[in-house]
Amino acid sequence: MARQISRRAFLGMALGAAAGLVGCSLPSLPAVSASDSDDGPYRAPGLSLEEVDGTQIIRSEQEWRDLLSPFQYRVMREKGTERAYSGIYNDHKDQGTYHCAGCGNPLFSSATKYDSGTGWPSYWAPIAETAVVEEKDQSLGMNRTEILCARCGSHLGHVFSDGPEPTGLRYCMNSIALGFEPDTAADVSEMTPILQTTLTRGDTMEEEIGGLTVFDFASPETSGRWMIVNDGVMGGISDSNFALSEEATAIFRGTLSLENNGGFASVRTYPGALQLDDYAAFRLRVRGDGRKYKLRVRTGGTFDGPAYEAEFETEAGKWTTADLPFSQMTPTFRGRRLRNVPDLDGSQIRQIGLMIADKKTGTFELEIDWIKALRRTA
Repeated sequence: MARQISRRAFLGMALGAAAGLVGCSLPSLPAVSASDSDDGPYRAPGLSLEEVDGTQIIRSEQEWRDLLSPFQYRVMREKGTERAYSGIYNDHKDQGTYHCAGCGNPLFSSATKYDSGTGWPSYWAPIAETAVVEEKDQSLGMNRTEILCARCGSHLGHVFSDGPEPTGLRYCMNSIALGFEPDTAADVSEMTPILQTTLTRGDTMEEEIGGLTVFDFASPETSGRWMIVNDGVMGGISDSNFALSEEATAIFRGTLSLENNGGFASVRTYPGALQLDDYAAFRLRVRGDGRKYKLRVRTGGTFDGPAYEAEFETEAGKWTTADLPFSQMTPTFRGRRLRNVPDLDGSQIRQIGLMIADKKTGTFELEIDWIKALRRTA
């Protein structure tokens, strides 16, 4: 039986369709991935929430190009847009604060986020009236209201008058222009038991033979909380998933594509202090497909920031063990090696992840038995 659509619902659908036609800004362009070159200075990707003090940020366009990825620059500085349903925050439901990817300015709270059905993350109010500024936008032959970051002037999206109560507004944003910081309380209380233990017991934690088990995958309670981050955040179309198997392992699998200048798939934990102060290396037991993978760790809590990484090889269908010393993990930012950066400090590690970016198209599969940390030796 066909469902009857009310006039109000029809108008809402029409408005949503119109928003889909024009997007949150201008038509999207293919993304461009970061260079593998290690040339050029390192510039931090904005500030942490603790460092934001309301001071206005002014950068030259060359500084913005050095700071942002090419696709971020297209969106945030040239008023482009990402494809509908391609952004990482469209279906994001964690509690916390969304901030500007260019400067760290807090913009929106998860409490005001809702599913608008348009394919872009939507909010019915900013976190504060002073967080964003509005500008008239008459591009595409339409009268719209553009939303900019009040701190650095970066383009974020547009605001429309078809949102829910209590404001009736829909702040339609580009995921690529945002970062996310989980609520501190949620970051601790929602961690799985293995992470809660790490956070509370510290150096008194029992260590098994062969290293401290940071993650094992015997059950959801000991596997940690993981999220998928693929090259869709840059415009690519690679896909992947991460799931527990019946053999008490985790399987990271998917399809790698180089289209739209993409080329990576990854999975990472939600941020949380691991307190690996007295440890100096990671040890992984994995069964792969003959391809090369990377273990990546981050010391900050922002979504997009510098990472330390180490590559390891796999043998098709065989279990192998990889030891990855902290001192040999390379500091990188968007594919570029960072210079004059200190070695990885275990006490600062807040996030662990796995990535494939070997420039080979096709399916991949990596099975993980456990991830351990090894103590320093005298």
